[in-house]
Amino acid sequence: MKKLLFTLLFIPLLSIGQDKEIVELRNEITVIKENLDSHHKQFKSGVKISLLAIPVTVIGILTSTPAIAIVGGITSLFGTIIMIDSDKWFGEKYMNKKHKAKSQGYITEERIQIFEGDKVEIITSFSTVNGTFINQEKGRISIKTIQGKEKIFILKNIKSISKVK
Repeated sequence: MKKLLFTLLFIPLLSIGQDKEIVELRNEITVIKENLDSHHKQFKSGVKISLLAIPVTVIGILTSTPAIAIVGGITSLFGTIIMIDSDKWFGEKYMNKKHKAKSQGYITEERIQIFEGDKVEIITSFSTVNGTFINQEKGRISIKTIQGKEKIFILKNIKSISKVK
């Protein structure tokens, strides 16, 4: 009986602090997705440049025009460098949220993603505030109120955040 009572009391305690961790994980996943998209775009640009330069090089060689062959070769090399450089998006510098404007977003408990410039409504124990989302950092959310003032909220004091259309 004691074990059953202990189990029934212990299970609710496990779920208390996990909401913030889930939101942080969602934000990290968003950053990773954005970096993957940036890597893909840069890599694709490098491939296009290289593929366009190869025929130019071949034409320059076949027509015995060294200038065209050299330009094509250098352009192909430039495309290859762009492809290799695209791996930088997975480095520590770019995986850090502070280096990307888009990643300053916040995901609410309702799985609604809020980015900088979105209109939001924040409900606390004491008041409801409408404004424009600025950013989230270190357990705080900043918004610019309708009156033009910047207001900072601590995450644990916020009851809900919703996107206003």
